Amino acid sequence: MLVSVSCLLGPRVSGGRFQSASAPTIVLPNFHHLQSKMSFSSSSVHSSSACSSTDVDSTGASVQSGWASELDGRILLSDLPLEDYLDELVPCSSPYESANLTIDANTFSDYEPGDGLEVKSTPHVRNGLASLVADFDDDIRLSFWDSHSGDYRFPLSPFATNHAKSSPDISVSFPGASDDVEARSSRWEIISMCVEAKDTEKGDPFPHHKSGATNADTIVQLARNARTLMLVHGFLYSFVLGIYGDIVRIARFDRTVCIVSRPFNLRHNLHILQRFFWHYTHPIIGSPVVGCDPTIRPLTTKEDAWLQKHLTRARVERTEMDIFMTRRVEVHDDHEGTVVPYFVYQVVDVNPRLMSRSTIVWRAIKDTYAEDQHARNAVKSCILKESWRHLVRRPEAVFYRRMASTIPEEERWGLPRLLAGGDIGQLELRAWELCSPHAVDLAYERHLRLPMSPFPAASTYRYPPSCPLPWPQHQTVTWAINMTSKCTYRERSHMRFVIEEVGRPLTDFRDTKELVTAMRDAIKGHRLAYNKAGILHRDVNLGNILIVDEPTPEGPLGFLHDFDYSYMTDVAPGHDSAPASSNIDSTELKEKTVRQSCQLHAIAIIDSDARARDISCLARS
Repeated sequence: MLVSVSCLLGPRVSGGRFQSASAPTIVLPNFHHLQSKMSFSSSSVHSSSACSSTDVDSTGASVQSGWASELDGRILLSDLPLEDYLDELVPCSSPYESANLTIDANTFSDYEPGDGLEVKSTPHVRNGLASLVADFDDDIRLSFWDSHSGDYRFPLSPFATNHAKSSPDISVSFPGASDDVEARSSRWEIISMCVEAKDTEKGDPFPHHKSGATNADTIVQLARNARTLMLVHGFLYSFVLGIYGDIVRIARFDRTVCIVSRPFNLRHNLHILQRFFWHYTHPIIGSPVVGCDPTIRPLTTKEDAWLQKHLTRARVERTEMDIFMTRRVEVHDDHEGTVVPYFVYQVVDVNPRLMSRSTIVWRAIKDTYAEDQHARNAVKSCILKESWRHLVRRPEAVFYRRMASTIPEEERWGLPRLLAGGDIGQLELRAWELCSPHAVDLAYERHLRLPMSPFPAASTYRYPPSCPLPWPQHQTVTWAINMTSKCTYRERSHMRFVIEEVGRPLTDFRDTKELVTAMRDAIKGHRLAYNKAGILHRDVNLGNILIVDEPTPEGPLGFLHDFDYSYMTDVAPGHDSAPASSNIDSTELKEKTVRQSCQLHAIAIIDSDARARDISCLARS
C-alpha cells in the first residue's frame, strides 16, 4: 500500500491524496509500490550548513527555505527490488548479464567509514567506484575525481543571484572522458553525475523517521546538483548517488519528482552498483548517458565555425559558457508534422528551479548549414523557448496558433509570430504507444496526456523499434505509474517552439517614449488576443512585455509574450458554435492586464489609439 508520511521536518500528512485506502490504486507491472512520500518544513532549514559566507547570495537561509518548499512532498521512496528499479528507471540498451564483467570482492577494502572520516575516506570511495568500471570499454568508461573542495558555482553567472555554490564530494565524467586533472577544475561542463558521501549510515537522510536541518540540507544538496546538471546539459532527468557509510542510495530527479531507491550495502551489493553504471552508460535512446535529450547535440567544428561567421557579421559576442551551451536543437512542429533544426547560441532567460516549468529562453538561428556551408546568405535571429508544462495546461503553441488563425495579418500588432514548434512530450508519447507494452497502463489518463488536437497523421518522433523505452522521457510519468490518476495533474510535458520576434526587457528602455510606446503596443496586442482569439494572458508583468530589438517604422515597438498561463474560449469569438458564456471574465482581464507600475498606464492607454498617441507625445515633451 502507499503511505503518506512526514519523515523529515513537517507535521504528519493526514488524509493525503496518495493513501490507497481512500481511492483505487492502479498497479502496473514491475513497478508497483512506493514506501513513503517525504515532507519538508521550511522552518527547519534556517541554519543551513550547506550555505556559507561564500555563497552567491548572502541570505543562505532563505535559499534553503525555498529549496525545502520546492521539494516538499516530492521525494518518493521506492520499495521496488533494486534490479527492477534499474530496469524501469535507468533503461539499458545492452543487458548487464551479457557483459561478463568482473568484480573484485575487495573493491572497498581500504574504505573505513566512521565519524569525522568523511574527507579522509573520500579517495577510497572514489577508487572503489573506478574499480567497478575498470572492465568497461574505453569509450564508455567513467572517470571519478574528488571535488568536495572545488568552487562549483552556478554556471550561468548572469542568473546566479540566490544560487549558492555546490561542491559535489565526488564528480563523475561522461563516458570515455580523459583523466586530465587540470580540465576538472570546478567545471560543471564535464560532469555527468555527482556522488555525495557521508561518513556513517547516520548521514542517510531518507529513512522516514529522520528529521532535522542536517538531513534536509543533505537532500537539498542532492537536488541542487541534479538541477545544475539538467540545466547545463539539457538532461531530461538526472541521477545522484548517495553513499552513507556502507549504505548506498540512487536518486533519480526529473521535473516533477525524485524517486529514491531502496538502500543497499556497498560491500555486499557491488553488482548492483556496477549494474547501475552499466545501465547509465548504455542508453536506449540519446547519447552518451541515460537521461540525455536525443533531440539536442553539440555542434560539429564546422557547424560552430559557420555559426560564428553569422554572429560576427551581426556583432554578437558569446561568453565562454555561451559557447559551451551552444547546441543544435530539433524543433518538432506538431501542426505541420516537420522537424526544423536550430542552433541556440545564447541564453536570454532561465527559470532555474528544478521541479517547475524550468523555462529556458535562447537566441537562435535556423540551421541552414547543409544548404549554405559558406554562410553567404543572411540569417535572422529568433527566440527559441522550451519549458515543462503541467498536463492540465494547454501547450503554449496552441495559443499562438489560435491567434494566427483568428487575427488578420494586417491587424496583428504587439503579438509574436510562431515559426515552428509544439509539445515534444505529446509527440513522443504517440510514438511510444506504438511500440511499448506499457501503453495500455496509461490509457486511463490519455485524455490529459494526449488531448484532442489537430496532430499530423504521424508523429515526427522516432524510436528504435527493437528496443523501446519502458516509459516516455519528454513527458513525466513518475507520479502516474506509482500513484493514482488523481496525481496526473502533477505530471509535466516538454514543450519547445520558436517565435520570430526578438526583444529586450521592458526595464532596458532607452527613453520614456520607447517605454510607453512598447507598453501601448503590448496592451493593444492583449486586446487583440482577447477580442479576436478569445485569449486572456493572465500573467502580464514587466518580464512579459519586451521591446523589439530591431523595430521597423511600420511595425510595433513592443510585444506581449509568454502565453503559457493563458486561458482561451473553446471557440474563438465570432466563429460558429461559440459558447454562450466564456471562461474569460472582463473584470479579470482588467485586473490582470498589467501589474506593478504598468497597471495605471494600461488603464490610460487602452482607451483609443488617439489617446495612446497623445500620451506618447506627452512623454516626448
